[in-house]
Amino acid sequence: MPAQATFYRLVHQLAHPADHPAHRVRNPPITEDGRGFTPTVALRPGEQVQIDTTRLDVLALFEDGSLGRPELTIAVDAATRAILAAVLCPGGTQADAALLLAEMAVPHPARPSWPDTLRFAHSALLPRERLLSLDERLKGAAARPVVVPETIVVDRGKVYLSRAFTGACEALGISVQAAPPFAPTAKSIVERTFGSVNTLFCQHLPGYTGSDVTRRGRDVGRDACYSVAQLQDLLDEWLVHWHHRPHEGLRHPVLPRLALTPNQMWPPWSRSPDTCPSR
Repeated sequence: MPAQATFYRLVHQLAHPADHPAHRVRNPPITEDGRGFTPTVALRPGEQVQIDTTRLDVLALFEDGSLGRPELTIAVDAATRAILAAVLCPGGTQADAALLLAEMAVPHPARPSWPDTLRFAHSALLPRERLLSLDERLKGAAARPVVVPETIVVDRGKVYLSRAFTGACEALGISVQAAPPFAPTAKSIVERTFGSVNTLFCQHLPGYTGSDVTRRGRDVGRDACYSVAQLQDLLDEWLVHWHHRPHEGLRHPVLPRLALTPNQMWPPWSRSPDTCPSR
């Protein structure tokens, strides 16, 4: 047996309190030497996509005539902040995980009532010439990026760890990474995006509940007038504007002072010089 001090030091290294099974995972996770893990950095579109679900701060009319807050499931690309998929469901139900994969990998059709500026064929920020030659469905699609992710970060919900979802990801060559429990910073980008959806989209809708009672109207239930399907249509149109909106967290090493849009962060191949962002 080694000396008592040496023995306790070895035990401390093998079973650090931060990694003890009886303790919650610290935020951020701590290694045995006391240093935090280096956060994952995504450098290209599709390298890491974060998926999560939350209740929106708006009331909707359900099919049974009741009012409730719908649940929103989104998939956000970590490198470009592009919202690749967004599915609304009534409260208490879960979105089909396989539907999210289809939303990310299949072009989103543009509504007939949308202006031409929201269509993919008229977008000057996406590599439309090259992509149109690969998929003709993009001619009638919305100006939103499409990608098959390399890695998907999910929570430990049953729908994301099911055999159906993991099998579909395996067939597409997608790696599924489960976030640590009690560590919300593992999906910090998608968590922050939820806040933006509530403030930039839900806040301008009738039936907005706000984050607490101090931020809502006197009779929110009377103002609610949209069904979940109608909210989904409005959200799909708003997402096109989201991809044309500059984000303070999106910077390019060549243009560090310019806030870029998610579409501008997409690979610049097949772009003409007059469509690239300028200083």
